[in-house]
Amino acid sequence: MTDFNARVFKDEMTKHNYVNSQAVQVWTTEAARHKHFVNTLNASFEVHPNPVTLDQLAKEDKARSDCVEIALKTAEAEKNQGWGYLEMGQEYVNNLVMKYQGDLSQCTEIERKTIDYIESLDARRKQLVEVTKQIPTRKDGKQ
Repeated sequence: MTDFNARVFKDEMTKHNYVNSQAVQVWTTEAARHKHFVNTLNASFEVHPNPVTLDQLAKEDKARSDCVEIALKTAEAEKNQGWGYLEMGQEYVNNLVMKYQGDLSQCTEIERKTIDYIESLDARRKQLVEVTKQIPTRKDGKQ
């Protein structure tokens, strides 16, 4: 199993000429949030070592790695289809509305899943903006 981290992400993005789209940024922001928790838990564990903190640290690190992997898969999918989920998602939905004359219940399974992914990405992006505002920063201005 590959440990997906910032170096692997950068290497893969460059190697395959992927675009760091808004959808990809949603996942890298989520990965950064998990990395922040890993750093916080590491600091806590150094002061008060215990198995609960160690277990949570492992879960957060896996979540971080998973987010990086999803970011890469999203970048690959966007490259293959030739458009970004968040940049062109509304146009995609509008085209389906026209195609099915407003009845999206006629969408194919892949069209429905694509719409669902676009909607979940947009909701996650909005949520991350709010959560990121609440993460305390260090005195030197870094997170």
